Amino acid sequence: EDPDTQTEDNVIDCRDEWWWDTLIALRENTLVTFANIAGRMLLSTYPDEICIPVLNGLLHWAVCPSSCAQDPLPSMSVGCILSPQRLVLEAMCKLCVSDKNVDLMLAMPDFSRMVQLFSILVSLLSSRKEQVLREFAIVLLSSLSAGHSSAARAVALIQPSISLLIDFLENAEHQAITVANSHGVDMLRDNPEMMGTS
Repeated sequence: EDPDTQTEDNVIDCRDEWWWDTLIALRENTLVTFANIAGRMLLSTYPDEICIPVLNGLLHWAVCPSSCAQDPLPSMSVGCILSPQRLVLEAMCKLCVSDKNVDLMLAMPDFSRMVQLFSILVSLLSSRKEQVLREFAIVLLSSLSAGHSSAARAVALIQPSISLLIDFLENAEHQAITVANSHGVDMLRDNPEMMGTS
């Protein structure tokens, strides 16, 4: 059909098409694949035609407020917490292992999306229930802030980012001292996650 003549009803009806489930599965598989291979990817070795859409897609899913991005993946069992946003945050953390990848992320056009990402990461810092997301937030904030002073400044201007980071450090230190006093330093050295963070 001519795209100009499509109505809203036609767009809604296309979700009933046979291929819609395939598109959802492809998206899910792509996000899982990126989360698994991102630690080994050096985006600067690829042409702009590849790395810019990849980074645009990752940023889109990281800041997207829709339920499609934040709800559990459709193929997962009930109670699963794996969402597109969670997979993307994991992939971005792994990409940040390389300083060149960090530079490419920060060089993406429309810095306002990075500021949106920083705001989301700061809000994840305040959630003590989601330890994995909290650690993703710390890794990303640390890596991106170290990448350029404008990113560090943007993070510092988001309230209450500094106090949340200090709170995280103080809680980890307190927990480490508690574990060391009750179980010994060797236990803490062998099991560092006992301080409440990996």
